Amino acid sequence: MSLQIEFSISKRKLKITDLSNRANPVHIEMDAISGNNHDVRSVVTGEWLIVENPRGTRNYFALFYVDKNINDQFLDEGTWRDGIRMGHNRTG
Repeated sequence: MSLQIEFSISKRKLKITDLSNRANPVHIEMDAISGNNHDVRSVVTGEWLIVENPRGTRNYFALFYVDKNINDQFLDEGTWRDGIRMGHNRTG
């Protein structure tokens, strides 16, 4: 499955496009925020894998930056960061 994911901080929107069928791509858009407080920066631009949360929590997925490591750590402006998660809320 090939996904394109775009996040707009100013619009607070996450747009996911499934490119598996390029002739008829599927788009999903949802409200989103980056970080859980004002001190948390957005993730760096690049290619990410959306994987099952390593702690087993089903409300969140882990984001792994595509680099030479298979983990959720990445270098951001000279500082190591980790624990990047993408959550979803179930309604109904």
